[in-house]
Amino acid sequence: MVKSKKYESIACSGVRTHNLKNINISFPLKQISLITGVSGSGKSSLAFSTIYAESQRRFLETLGTYERQFLQGLPQGDFDSIPFIPASIALKQNNKTADPRSTIASTLDLIEPIREVFLSLVGNICTTCGGQVTLNSKKDLLNYIYDLKQKELCKSLYLTFQMDLKKNGKKTSQSFRELLAQGFTKVFHKNKLENLQDLLHAKENVSKIQIILQRINLRLDQAELENDIESSISQVKYSSNFSYIDCIHLNDKNEPILKDMRFYVKPFCLSCSKIVVPVSNSNLDWTTAAGYCRSCNGIGNVPVIDNDKIIPNPELSLSNKVVKPWSSESYEFFFKRLMSFSKAKKIPTDKPYRELNSEQKKLIWSYRDDKNYFCIEEFFQELESEKYKSSSRILLALYRKYVTCPDCNGDRFNLTGRNIKFKNKSYVSLFKDELFETYDWFLNLEKHQGTWEKIKHYKDTYHEICIKLKTLIKLGLGSLHLFRRSKTLSGGEYQRILLSRVLGNGLSDALYILDEPSVGLGREEVKSLIEC
Repeated sequence: MVKSKKYESIACSGVRTHNLKNINISFPLKQISLITGVSGSGKSSLAFSTIYAESQRRFLETLGTYERQFLQGLPQGDFDSIPFIPASIALKQNNKTADPRSTIASTLDLIEPIREVFLSLVGNICTTCGGQVTLNSKKDLLNYIYDLKQKELCKSLYLTFQMDLKKNGKKTSQSFRELLAQGFTKVFHKNKLENLQDLLHAKENVSKIQIILQRINLRLDQAELENDIESSISQVKYSSNFSYIDCIHLNDKNEPILKDMRFYVKPFCLSCSKIVVPVSNSNLDWTTAAGYCRSCNGIGNVPVIDNDKIIPNPELSLSNKVVKPWSSESYEFFFKRLMSFSKAKKIPTDKPYRELNSEQKKLIWSYRDDKNYFCIEEFFQELESEKYKSSSRILLALYRKYVTCPDCNGDRFNLTGRNIKFKNKSYVSLFKDELFETYDWFLNLEKHQGTWEKIKHYKDTYHEICIKLKTLIKLGLGSLHLFRRSKTLSGGEYQRILLSRVLGNGLSDALYILDEPSVGLGREEVKSLIEC
């Protein structure tokens, strides 16, 4: 076996990339090295266009031919030799994204980890009210039956479903005929075992009955018992009429005993008293139709017409084209109609707009009973309907502003996402609270045994969240929140967000090439950056 040569530095010789002139330089490994110089001296040419580009090229050579065909055209530095380069990770001075859905959470890839941990904490909950959803498994019912069999409390068991005939909106006789057509013949009524056919012809007014789904013989062996239970559960699970199973058995006098043992085969919310769909991943994702607020589509704000942009100078009169959108030659038609309308309604056209009374302003903005006049509101509604035209989109953008969504109050989620809580901590607040508070909340999860038991299967995900949040706080960003839009961050803040993603990924023995990582940091924050 050939022993590999141990390298202690990255030795670059004869580097001629871009404007570099046969540079020979060596960088020690496992240390921080700084490349400084005036603008245009070749810092980026050495760090990114030579060392990082060569590291990328050598890494990609280890991939197969199929993968490499999609990664052609990578730049390659000009040099004599660089015998050893570790796998590299680079962070350049990138421009911030303009995507309105891009937040600190999405930039750091924290959305999915936080969602997984929170869902493991809350378990099955109702999408309507946020209450706990009850759902029993086949094993729960089998354990109950085995317990009865072991204690020899009865010889047979009836699996039933309670039907309220007053709530289904049908006549009693019609309901009975439908049940008979489906094959049900026996029911419990007033604590007695009855034939459904007899009840059909009885004159008595029946309100509630227990429909017998199946009779279970407890003397059967385990395999036969399991088959009978599986058959009953399937019958309820795939039926639109049933949602749970009641267990009733009879004593020697044929009287039902041990009543009200109920097993919910379908997700059932006791608060809503109905079958529900438990909360899933998509309900906690503001980028999908199942999770985002319908009014703002998960952006958190909505566009509205800005009156101050439409009437930027109220000192002007109507005749002086105070309505800015109609002041250009392209919309002269609307201006002329405004003047004719004002004359007909006796609205002064030579007085400053601010001196018009509220009734006159209301006519200009929203009067719709004149076929020859397009009010301002109607004009912009027409533009909304023509958004497929680029000219309409441009005009709308010029005279709109964004305000917090009135339906979700900027929370981005629909009602389901906003209702979900764990110990009075809502899911939305994890993204809206300051990073200090969110980090402390996650740390406290590990301190409580009952809580930790719920998330121990996601411990790697949990630690990933804590490491990234801790790195952000050490870099001086603890006062921000995860819902903060990327485009509202300063250049230094955004750079530190990217830096925390790079440094918090848990890699070791990698070469990190960072472009001005201390931008926007104070002296104490630089110390924290070095410690990261």
